[in-house]
Amino acid sequence: MKQRVKVKLFSLYADAVGRSEVEVLLELGGRVSELLYSLAREYPVLSKAFSLVEPIVLVNGVRASGDQLIAGESEVAVVPPSAGG
Repeated sequence: MKQRVKVKLFSLYADAVGRSEVEVLLELGGRVSELLYSLAREYPVLSKAFSLVEPIVLVNGVRASGDQLIAGESEVAVVPPSAGG
């Protein structure tokens, strides 16, 4: 069974896709790593962007590891790391 997950994209990722929000179909009990794989598959330009700048994924406002599960109602954001200075 699949779930639709809304994903907010920021900065260069949103620019690459041309949208700040997309939906991804993910298996129930899908993980952050699977979400990133699905995004890269559906939007090949993101595959290149992810290889240049590794994304940070936030689930419900908290930084998530690749093995974290995502529920369909979760708020997911994909952001590039920020550079300080």
